[in-house]
Amino acid sequence: MLCGDRIRPLALTVFLAALALSTAAAAVPQQRRYAVVVGSNLGESDESPLRYAERDASRLGDVLVRLGGVAPEDMLLIRGGSAPAVEQVLAELAARVSRQRRADPKSTAMLMFYFSGHASAGALHLGGDQLTFERLRALVRKAGADVSVFIVDACRSGGLTRVKGAVAAEPFEIKVEDMLQSQGEAIITSSAQGEDAQESDRLQGGIFTHHLIGGLLGAAD
Repeated sequence: MLCGDRIRPLALTVFLAALALSTAAAAVPQQRRYAVVVGSNLGESDESPLRYAERDASRLGDVLVRLGGVAPEDMLLIRGGSAPAVEQVLAELAARVSRQRRADPKSTAMLMFYFSGHASAGALHLGGDQLTFERLRALVRKAGADVSVFIVDACRSGGLTRVKGAVAAEPFEIKVEDMLQSQGEAIITSSAQGEDAQESDRLQGGIFTHHLIGGLLGAAD
């Protein structure tokens, strides 16, 4: 769901994310990758139902398992659902990461959180529930992954970058031979805080997620 003049910088960001996902699993064998992938066609009662958000979530989850180094048991898919359901999955994930640390203290963990659906400037909308960006980031941090990547395909999703603690960083290059040894968070959104996002009947999905998946499948090479 690309909007206006944000297309070019987002395309570069998606390209870098695609490289990181496709190469780091081979470069860092001790890194375990987790994904929480959420799609919700239904938002607030006054928001028109979406057609493809849950389909987009399923498609991205499949790509992450096939090509992104995420084991099937570590790809946690929520279609529809509610804010409490997402919170429960993230709490269970925190327990998984903790068990991983105890079993192999030298291992690292990477978490991708993806959401497709309705949102406001401060929260995700899930079938009448709201999950605030502040709460979401707190839950992801509590999971304890070394690197966390947020990808949000929703209107006004740029508000996620305005939650206290988000700081813009300098661009960096990822090479094929690099090992991901960074810590922290990366945030990719389909729209700015005041922008809308779009679905396409022709693509049968969100425009942003369509291009994200295309990049992960090789179009970003």
